[in-house]
Amino acid sequence: MEEIKSSYRRIIFGKLIFAVSGCLILIILIFLSAYLGAASLSFRNICQALFKKIMPFINLKADKFAMTVLWNLRLPRIIMAVLAGFGLGVSGVTMQGILKNPLASPFTLGLSSAAGFGAALAIVLGWGMVKAGTFLIVTNAFGFSILAMMFVFFLSKLRSLSNETLILAGIATMYLFSSMTSFLQYISDSDQLSGVVFWLMVSLATATWIKVSITFVITLISMMFLMRF
Repeated sequence: MEEIKSSYRRIIFGKLIFAVSGCLILIILIFLSAYLGAASLSFRNICQALFKKIMPFINLKADKFAMTVLWNLRLPRIIMAVLAGFGLGVSGVTMQGILKNPLASPFTLGLSSAAGFGAALAIVLGWGMVKAGTFLIVTNAFGFSILAMMFVFFLSKLRSLSNETLILAGIATMYLFSSMTSFLQYISDSDQLSGVVFWLMVSLATATWIKVSITFVITLISMMFLMRF
């Protein structure tokens, strides 16, 4: 019994060290991302602009140019990238837990390819599942990923269908939507093609604090439901 407890403590300690190390590396990468860019900012400028906004009660002088670059351009993109990675991690571990297979992910189940096709359809042809205006690309990507998920869920209800077969069906779905996305890229013009490519490569150029807030709320609510169930 003591050996089991000792082994369990070692496992928990190892996971704790891994989590703390990951957080430290993330903080370093955030500062590095805030430092690098087309506009040259010193580490001192970044710290001053950061603490000036976070702690306005401190009488701290900060360069206006650094404030604009950091808070209006770089930080929204950095935080959006962190939220996107966090959301992918949560969705991946959820699918692996449900299917009991480490290969399960939004990519292997075809959800990412379906979302890419939905976005390409909105960019190239202007078609959408709903009229969403500015959010046409996002809603279209979400809608097609839901369709792909429903297809995989329908397969899961079939009798004597294993988890491995579901993943194979997901991979087939991935190739199907990838081929249709390639066709849309083929018939698109140069501007539409660059828009699709940048979207598929996850461009953060249009990240704003409003979009960051929406993404944060959706990710938080989704995570709470996933932890509950």
